[in-house]
Amino acid sequence: MKSVSEETLPRDSDGFPVFDLALVGVGDDGHIGSLYPNRGEIDVIDGPWIVPAFMKDPPSISLTLPVMQRAKCTVISAAGQSVKYPNGKASAMRLAIADDEVTPQTFPASSLRDHAVWILDAPNGSEMDIELSTVEKAVADA
Repeated sequence: MKSVSEETLPRDSDGFPVFDLALVGVGDDGHIGSLYPNRGEIDVIDGPWIVPAFMKDPPSISLTLPVMQRAKCTVISAAGQSVKYPNGKASAMRLAIADDEVTPQTFPASSLRDHAVWILDAPNGSEMDIELSTVEKAVADA
């Protein structure tokens, strides 16, 4: 990525790339991309743009947190449910968005709290203490 020109991939004043859009996945444990809780990759703040992650086989790679945070628009979506998880990722979404007790080290998704647009369906937003607007209710009921 570093070989891509700044005309194609703009950089900010710190030299980090600035993507127009970042679509970021989040897990029940709060991992974002492949940045998992209580691992050193989440602590990279001024180093590489991409880090290896050895949590699964085969290993993966992930954008670092500073890159995710610098996107012009970061979107995290949680939708769907199952028999095993009738509220989907509701607990994880509450921790990521509203729980001030978690830290990026223990729950990486919380580090995007103020940097992302969060899109949740009704089950995944069920633990949030918010009042939905009429439009949001119509979308949730659809």
